[in-house]
Amino acid sequence: MKIKFSHLAFCALALVAVLAFSACSSDGCTDNSSSLPLAQFFKEGKNVSVANISVRGIGAPGDSILVNKQTVNEVYFPLRPSTDFCQFELNYNVDGVPTDTISIRYSSKPAFASVDCGAMLNFEISKFDYTRHAIDSVALVRPVVTNENAVTFRIFMR
Repeated sequence: MKIKFSHLAFCALALVAVLAFSACSSDGCTDNSSSLPLAQFFKEGKNVSVANISVRGIGAPGDSILVNKQTVNEVYFPLRPSTDFCQFELNYNVDGVPTDTISIRYSSKPAFASVDCGAMLNFEISKFDYTRHAIDSVALVRPVVTNENAVTFRIFMR
């Protein structure tokens, strides 16, 4: 005995198959879609937390406070695509310890992430500078900043 599928039954079966196969794929763009340089703090070769630090963007439009009197072991430095230079102030909120400044020069490059995520900007860091009040040195770990959650800078504290 042969079973005949009606047109409606065939459409329902096709819909179930599509839903089953799409359940195996990703649920859209779940990746980090922003390319942000990540800086971690180090002292004596170990990742450390810096207490009561405030970090803000210098000359950034609007509210530029990234960290406000918090204890952190890392901080993101958002770069602006409309310019090729950003500066960040690190205020240690301790009497007698001057603020430090980190300056970053870069170029932005468009990159295609995926069909779900679309396009984004990557940043290529060409030069950086810093003051040396509480900072001993800064190392550039990855000069190309993508949307990967990877360390870009290591900030070595005194």
